[in-house]
Amino acid sequence: NLVHNKLKTLSREQPADSSQYFYEYFSLEKKVIDFQKIDNNRRTDLQLPELHFHLDAYYLLQKLEMACQLLTRHVFIVPTDYGNRLHYLDLLIAELDDAHRQMPIIALYLGAYRLLKSLVEQDTEEYFEQFNELLDRHRSAISRQQESILQTLNRNYILHKYQKVSHDYLPQVFHTYRKHLEAGLLYRDGLILPSLFSNIVSLGLRQGEIKWVFRFIQEHRDRLLGLGDSDILVQYNLALYYFYTLDYDQALQHLAPTYEDQFYKVTARRFELKILYEQESVLFDAKFDAFKMFIYRLPSSSVHFKNKTANKRFLGLLRQIRRTNTYKNDSRIDKLLAKARAPEYLADKEWIIEKLEQMR
Repeated sequence: NLVHNKLKTLSREQPADSSQYFYEYFSLEKKVIDFQKIDNNRRTDLQLPELHFHLDAYYLLQKLEMACQLLTRHVFIVPTDYGNRLHYLDLLIAELDDAHRQMPIIALYLGAYRLLKSLVEQDTEEYFEQFNELLDRHRSAISRQQESILQTLNRNYILHKYQKVSHDYLPQVFHTYRKHLEAGLLYRDGLILPSLFSNIVSLGLRQGEIKWVFRFIQEHRDRLLGLGDSDILVQYNLALYYFYTLDYDQALQHLAPTYEDQFYKVTARRFELKILYEQESVLFDAKFDAFKMFIYRLPSSSVHFKNKTANKRFLGLLRQIRRTNTYKNDSRIDKLLAKARAPEYLADKEWIIEKLEQMR
């Protein structure tokens, strides 16, 4: 009776939206069956079909969740040699029965898996649209936490398209971040990750939402998750705000003399270079050479290769922009614009394109 009550409680109080749920259900069912075997109850099927059903659901969902984690890292963070680790999952999906396929959480993770695989093999909007349709259809059947996890893929995908394919995706990516923020999907116990905080500020400023971004910074400056000295990050984002309002002196004043995080060490020095360029400062050439030496000397272990490549391309294009034969030279400007717009890693791509257009 105790186990039966636990099964009823599990079914009633928790949504069937995680591998852990199906594992707990399977474990409880197995205890019932073990007891019935001892009781030698030959009048029932011992609920063995249900036991297999939930065990299969547990394994499939666990495999899908881990496959999505693997592909997410491969596509959005660092290429991973995963060999044929997903081969058996593909075979399992091909033979999947309708009862499992129609379960909301499995349908959602199948959609997520197909979307991620499409980014590896052949990117297509079709899978993105299908994934969003599934999210809309099954939102009421999953927990807030699970929705937050799945919506992260949504944001990563659009951000990837914006960074790698076309900056025409900017309105869509900012709208998505803002929508998820207002829906509360970006918070953990009322706090927000520093990376999300910075992304929202950067995207909002590029989208021209200057006043909204300033309010966002003020409202969230004390709500950053897992950050010892959050004021440094807040000041950095305020520097970005002042840069977009063309108050370059204020932007420089809000930059810290040094940063512990390697990403901000790189980004802040590049940002300082942009400010000095806009000010036509006599310090620009010396700072340019120092930043170039800093980037080229960065050990591979300390910074992601995409970040290093993006900064090298930034420096190369900025150097060519500064050459006297670029000004009013439309053919040269067009060639440089083609390089800047290519689907390759380039730090501050929009700013580089803007500076080139101003050279006409």
